[in-house]
Amino acid sequence: MKEQQKHVAWEEEVAHKHGIDLTRDQGLLVEVWERGAPFSDFEDFDACVENAWAFYSLRRERDESSWSSGSSGGRSSKGGSKELVDFQIEADGRVKTRVNAFSEYLARIAAVDHHVMRLRKRICGGPTKTLSAEGARRILEAQSIPNNEDAAGPVKSLWWPDGSAYGRHFRVLEDSVLGELQRAAAHVEKRYPWTDDQAVYFILCGGVPQAATIRGTKSWHQDKGVAAHRYNRTTITLEVESWVSSDLVRKAYYQLQRELRHGPESQRRASYKQSSPRNVAVFRFVVDQGEIQIVNAEEYLARIKLPSWRRMLELWNEQLPEPHSWRYKNVRNFQRDCMRGQEAVIGTKWGLPGVPGEPKNAEEVRKDYIKRLRRRVRRNPPRSARNM
Repeated sequence: MKEQQKHVAWEEEVAHKHGIDLTRDQGLLVEVWERGAPFSDFEDFDACVENAWAFYSLRRERDESSWSSGSSGGRSSKGGSKELVDFQIEADGRVKTRVNAFSEYLARIAAVDHHVMRLRKRICGGPTKTLSAEGARRILEAQSIPNNEDAAGPVKSLWWPDGSAYGRHFRVLEDSVLGELQRAAAHVEKRYPWTDDQAVYFILCGGVPQAATIRGTKSWHQDKGVAAHRYNRTTITLEVESWVSSDLVRKAYYQLQRELRHGPESQRRASYKQSSPRNVAVFRFVVDQGEIQIVNAEEYLARIKLPSWRRMLELWNEQLPEPHSWRYKNVRNFQRDCMRGQEAVIGTKWGLPGVPGEPKNAEEVRKDYIKRLRRRVRRNPPRSARNM
C-alpha cells in the first residue's frame, strides 16, 4: 500500500473508531501524522491519536465553554467564532413586554419550520405534536450512547436543558434520529436567538423559549505568541439587540468584567492583575532593550535576547535624574518590578526573557511530541491493550 493510501485509510479508521470529524478535526490528525511519522504499524498510530484526541477534546471543550449569568433556559450560542451566553438582566416592564412579544412570535413561526415539523413527526408522532419534558428526556436517555461505551460510528453532542449552566450532554450517533435532531437544532439555533439546548427542547416539547436580547462571554486566550515568548489576554464580547438601552448594556458588561476580575477563574488563570505605573514603565523599558537573536536560520527560528539585568538597571537609572523616586539601587528589585509589570500587561511570566529551551527545531519538536504521547500511552494504554 502506498504511503498516502495508508495515511488516508488509517485516518478513516481512527476517525470511525473515536468519533472524530474528518473535516472539523483534520488539523489534529495532520499534526499527529506529521509529528509522529513514520509509525511502525496502525496500532502505534491509533495509540497516538487516541491520547492526542483525549487532550484535544478536553481543550476544545474548555475553550468552547463560557461563563453564564443567570439563566433564560438556554446554554450557549456558538454562532460565529465565539460562544455567547444569554444574559438575564433585570429590566423594566416595557423591556420585558417587548422581549416576551418577540419570544412568542418566534415560537409561533418556528413551529412551521419544515425541519421542526419533520423531527416532530419522526419523534413525537406528528408534525405539530410535542412531548412532555419527562417523555422527551426518557427518549434521549434510551437512544443516546453512554459515556463509557464505544460508538458504532461518528458521534455528535446533543445538549438538553437541565437547569445547570451548560445543560446535560448526550452522545448521539450522527446517522441516527437523534443525530438528525442535533442537526435540526443547529439549524434552528442559527436562525433564531436561541441556544442549542433551547432549540432541542422546543422541537420536542414546544413552549416559548426566551429570546436573547443580550449575549456575552469572557474569553481567555492562553499561550499566544511564539514558542519562546508567550502572552495571554482576556476579552469580553457582547451581542446586543439594537433597541436595548445603553444602561442594560453597561450592566451586562460590568457583570462580565466583575467575574473576570474577581471570579474563581481569575486566580487560576491570572487573567487580570493590577500593577503600578512604575512596574509597567520598567517592563516597557526592558522590552525596548531586546534584540533579535537567530537560533536557526534555515527554519527561521529566533528569540528576543536581553542584556544582563544589571546593565539594564544602569541604563534605566541613566535616563532618570537624581533623586528620582523611580531609580533603583538593587538589581533584584528592578527585575522583580519588571516581572510584575510583565504579568499585568501580558498575563504570564513567559514573555521576557522567554521560555527556556525555545524555540525548538522541527526534529526536536517531533521527538518531544512522540516522547510525550508514548508516556501517555504507557500511563493510559488503549482499550484494545487493556482488554488483552
